[in-house]
Amino acid sequence: MPINLLVVVTTYQSVVTILDAKLNLLLQNPDFRVSVVSSDNDLNDNRKLNCPFFPIHIPRTINIFRDLKAILKLEQLIQKEKIDIVHTHTAKAGAIGALAGYLAGVPVVHTYHGLPFYDGQSPVNNFLLKSIEIYLSRFRKVIFSQNLSDIRKLQKTKRVHCPIIHEGNGIDIQGVINNSMTRSDAMGKYFNGNCIHILCISRLESIKVVDKLIRAVKFLIEQGIEVECIIAGKGHLENQLNRQIHKLKLTSAIAILYTPNIHALIAKSDILALTSIKEGIPRSLLEGMALKKPVIATDVSGTNEVVIHNENGMLVPFNDQNALNKGILELCKNKAFREKLGNAGYERVIRIFSDERKIVRLWSDQYRMISSAGALHANTRQNKVLIVSTVGYTIEAFLLPYVDFLKNKGYSISALANWDYRWNKLQPFVTQIHIPFSRKFISLSNVIALLSAVRLLNKNSFGFIYTHTPIASAIIRLANKLTGRKSKIIYEIHGLHIHTKGGMISNFIFKQIECYLSRFTEKIITINKDDYAFAQRYFSKAKNYYSPGIGIDLRYYSPKRLDRQSPTETDAINARPLQLITIADFIKRKRIDLCIECAKSLKKEGYGFQWVIVGEGPLFNDIAAMVKTNGLDSMVILAGHQNDVRPFLAASDIFVLLSIQEGLPRSLLEAGAMGIPAVVSDIRGNRDLIETNWNSFMSPVGDHVAATGYIRQLIDNQELRQTFGTRLQTKIEMEFSLEKTIPLHENIFFE
Repeated sequence: MPINLLVVVTTYQSVVTILDAKLNLLLQNPDFRVSVVSSDNDLNDNRKLNCPFFPIHIPRTINIFRDLKAILKLEQLIQKEKIDIVHTHTAKAGAIGALAGYLAGVPVVHTYHGLPFYDGQSPVNNFLLKSIEIYLSRFRKVIFSQNLSDIRKLQKTKRVHCPIIHEGNGIDIQGVINNSMTRSDAMGKYFNGNCIHILCISRLESIKVVDKLIRAVKFLIEQGIEVECIIAGKGHLENQLNRQIHKLKLTSAIAILYTPNIHALIAKSDILALTSIKEGIPRSLLEGMALKKPVIATDVSGTNEVVIHNENGMLVPFNDQNALNKGILELCKNKAFREKLGNAGYERVIRIFSDERKIVRLWSDQYRMISSAGALHANTRQNKVLIVSTVGYTIEAFLLPYVDFLKNKGYSISALANWDYRWNKLQPFVTQIHIPFSRKFISLSNVIALLSAVRLLNKNSFGFIYTHTPIASAIIRLANKLTGRKSKIIYEIHGLHIHTKGGMISNFIFKQIECYLSRFTEKIITINKDDYAFAQRYFSKAKNYYSPGIGIDLRYYSPKRLDRQSPTETDAINARPLQLITIADFIKRKRIDLCIECAKSLKKEGYGFQWVIVGEGPLFNDIAAMVKTNGLDSMVILAGHQNDVRPFLAASDIFVLLSIQEGLPRSLLEAGAMGIPAVVSDIRGNRDLIETNWNSFMSPVGDHVAATGYIRQLIDNQELRQTFGTRLQTKIEMEFSLEKTIPLHENIFFE
């Protein structure tokens, strides 16, 4: 099979001017299949490529959103076309291609046509660009450099992460000569006067410093030299340079134009000039020398490897306008000197820069080495499952029974989450993969997480992806879509973020996101009946399933295993006539503040109790301050995070949870499994477990007065507590145990 090569260049003009001949040589080799990506042919250049061309807009300047769009489009193209190796040219395409190749899991090689950082830059820009290139080298297999000076600069950093190879440059001399003899009618109006003809072939950008040549032409005219100058190129400075020409009254002497037939223009010139701050190996000078034209250029990296001063051309310091003026003046006045330099340049280009085939052979050898080393991406599904959650705690706290189940079914398991939390160790047979998911919906971390997920899915295929929690599930589903939906998605919803107490705008946004992403989800599991009804109505593109939670291990959460006594883990909890407990994260939707309001009311009514709140989170200090302000220090204990909540539950008489949104609350299942009656808010999830006035109480959402009343009834009636606790425990044993939920999930996974 031929190696499928994708060449990525910033502009179409660069493709047809600096790479066309090399691409044609590659196309002659049956070992390679070649395609090209660049920004579209906005110059209407009539030169066509002999290989497939895919236009993707690559901004020349930094634009985060457009750059990200280009990266994702390129990554999708790499996947669609099954590209094996990406070869990037020019700075911006090099960055876009490196990141797209990284995301696609495809090796990238890069050719420097002059480093983006160079002498004469501001120190800040130099440092930033150098740092960027060093960082990008992590994503490249090989770096080629056209000149030796740039190799020395890269090696001097001692931080480049891949090999650096000297590539050089070359041209088809006979082809240049043949092209120069083809003069179109449009060329006839240029360089017809009996004067010195100066040509500059250059992109119209700041690093080319074309304004120096304009000032030099002004100087020549002031010295009485009859001169015509053509600046052949395009760029964002074109209007600015035309204004400078007009201001200096040089419109009759200088013209800016763009023509594909550049060799015919070189043939009609007397002097070729180049005033860049930096170059790779300047192709325009090589082509001028091939046509025996004298060249004058700035003494900068790349150029000074082509031109030897006063031997085959003239070099002047890049910041010395006076030297440029005098050098061009000398060439204008001395025809013999021009001819001498032109002949010497021709000899030099034949001797050193005439073999493009050598460069193509160098590329080809590296492509084959990369391929044979096994760097080409290969996806194998096998029996692989990816379990996904925003934070690692969710996987360890709730999903280990499913990890064990899938392991026993012969699956290789990877767990993808943000593992920068306390829980960071799973069974040794689970491959933990860290991605910086953030619980905040709008976060740069989630952009990074998306890019990391795309790369992961490009390098691996899974039998299915079993995903949990809204943020991580949105990102992994979007990543799977971007990579061609190679893996089946099973999304388990632990409570939709669309609820009666949610804001109208946030509910609308979350609904639209979930409905959109459901189109790219094969199966959706809901763990309460309200969410299942919503899914059936709105998630029509996916298969919807109901499971009564993810199950609870009744052997682990059994009142028979623990005496109902004060937990030994803390000395802060003393024997009390009655014990209340809340287990929840200290976050807004858990409304722990309502629990404090209830405690405050009970204290005022003279009840003796102790209320233990287990958990942690961003509102912990606010709740602690509320406890202290209301004089509840001796009655409300903030126990923080506990690895094992069973001793706390075993010491408790009443469980309270006043959240405004839940899926199917695990803590309520745990309390009920241990025979503890509950007072909870009347929300979805809770309704699946609680039959009010039968096995516990449900209080109106946000109503701490009603909740206090229900708590009071349980405090006052021990027989009611025992009755409710037994009934709730029976319901959980009958409907919500792992023995019920794992077979349900097995059918969903493998049907």
